[in-house]
Amino acid sequence: MAELLTSATLSSATTIRHAFFTREVGDCGWPRGAGDAAEIARNRGKVALALGVPPERLLSCHQVHAATVVTLEPEGFPNGITPEADAMVTNHPRLALGILTADCAPVLFADPEAHVIGAAHAGWRGAIGGALENTLTAMEKLGAKRKHILAVIGPCIGPNSYEVGPDFPAPFLAEDPENEKFFRPQIQIGVTRNSETQKWDTRLRGCYAGASGQFAPESSHAREGGHPIIPFSHKLHDTSPHYLFDLPGYIQNKLYKLGLNAVEPSQGDTYADQERFFSYRRACQSGNPVTGRLISVIMLVE
Repeated sequence: MAELLTSATLSSATTIRHAFFTREVGDCGWPRGAGDAAEIARNRGKVALALGVPPERLLSCHQVHAATVVTLEPEGFPNGITPEADAMVTNHPRLALGILTADCAPVLFADPEAHVIGAAHAGWRGAIGGALENTLTAMEKLGAKRKHILAVIGPCIGPNSYEVGPDFPAPFLAEDPENEKFFRPQIQIGVTRNSETQKWDTRLRGCYAGASGQFAPESSHAREGGHPIIPFSHKLHDTSPHYLFDLPGYIQNKLYKLGLNAVEPSQGDTYADQERFFSYRRACQSGNPVTGRLISVIMLVE
């Protein structure tokens, strides 16, 4: 049996079966050529077996970093055609909703009382672009109530690993100025990129990086969720400011604001934990952008 992670929140619901599979099960994404199609089919077969469904009942969309949600019929996708979409919902049992990721966040949803489930692929574009809201709306159309919905954020790139450029925070701050708490400034200090890691040598204003790599705040700065918060009003004169973005924290905060009953945070950092997770960013920085895809699955049982 391949390693998988489960959620205490969802495990308490006897009508729900779910799992976040690690890279031990292998690549579960879409084949990039004929050579790996058979391997991916075998890997997805192992996932289906673990969930207790035939392989043809394990469904994944062609994910395009958008906000489209598909409502599954008893037989699966409408018209039997795999759609371009980033979320799925259903109220029919024995349909395994599979989200594919390699740094983006998989989010699994369930209303155990209404017997409605959902699954969403939430990278930064989907998270800010409506994928989460649209998934909840589609679940409500099937009878779910937000106050009863449970959500779990699966393994994704973590807040200490997601370096972004100077223009990245703007749409998040435009959405809500309080979103600044999900960014920590990093400043390029004129050191060239390291050829092996392709990461900037950096320093943090108001923070320091200890030998362990953990960031510690100066006592004058507030803390939230264990991370230093530095107001964007502190204008810096250094060139090319970069930031560390807390994607799972942003998603968790948004889901609570949307009225959910419970939101369980992510259980792992895909970028930092190479042994257990695929990471597209890590693959790109190693010089080979080809990487596998993790799969996260939720289903209703009869």
